[in-house]
Amino acid sequence: MTILNSTFVLDPAISAEALEWIRTYFRHSGAKSPMLARVLAQDQPDCETYALHLDFPGAAEAEAWRDGHGAALLRSMGRKWGERALCFQTMLEVIE
Repeated sequence: MTILNSTFVLDPAISAEALEWIRTYFRHSGAKSPMLARVLAQDQPDCETYALHLDFPGAAEAEAWRDGHGAALLRSMGRKWGERALCFQTMLEVIE
């Protein structure tokens, strides 16, 4: 199994709206067992950070989603909020 972790760094002024958008469009995008969590980072008082894990059967499926539907969602997010809502992604291979 492969997890695509998307970490969102949000300006507090738009975080409620952006978080609802993430819930609606990212979390319900067809991946199995999505998990959304707040990152408890004490060193970033001027932003809110969330991590979304999307499970895929393997790396090929995760890459296809990331490069297709996921890339389209990130472009949409960029048009909507610009640098006030940033995202970086990491693919994780489950080993245990």
